[in-house]
Amino acid sequence: MKKQDIIAASADFGARFHVWLDFILRWECEYDEHGHIRTENVPGDGGGLTFAGIDARSHPAFCFSDPKPRDVARIYYNDYWQPARVGELPFPVGEVVANYAVNMGLRAAVKLLQTALNSFAAHGGIRVDGVLGPKTVQAVAQVPEEDLADRIEDEAGDRYRRIVARRSSQRKFLKGWLNRNRALERWWQGLAA
Repeated sequence: MKKQDIIAASADFGARFHVWLDFILRWECEYDEHGHIRTENVPGDGGGLTFAGIDARSHPAFCFSDPKPRDVARIYYNDYWQPARVGELPFPVGEVVANYAVNMGLRAAVKLLQTALNSFAAHGGIRVDGVLGPKTVQAVAQVPEEDLADRIEDEAGDRYRRIVARRSSQRKFLKGWLNRNRALERWWQGLAA
């Protein structure tokens, strides 16, 4: 299976998701020399066996021996895009939150959003609980989208550095995490231009 097979299978989930998934798969897939996605098991990554960013720990029912493009797209839609409530959040905030939901889990991604919101003077009262409730969604609408997306990315970079400070075994992932952070910003800025 190639990345374009998954992208083609994602068309029914909407154009905004389709574009976002293309970015995500650039970072979540390991490819062979022919451009086919391969299954991997990275030492030190607690997810275990992984295909296109879908790990065995989080998705034990996923068929790693015969993965289907539609199943991959559906997992990204149902497990990350929808719970991140991207349809209720403006571009690029929704895409940024969904990216971090994939990379560090939904609760952590929402905490990044809430902490970022609290850095804006008018919204210092959002509870940082990792729950994407109506108050958080409403507060997003009152902050400039691009400024908020930038602040979320800054918060994510800080979180990655704290992870490494607490667990030195994670240092090998830091450069990739920070590179993805920068690529995410360049990606949405390119779309916004």
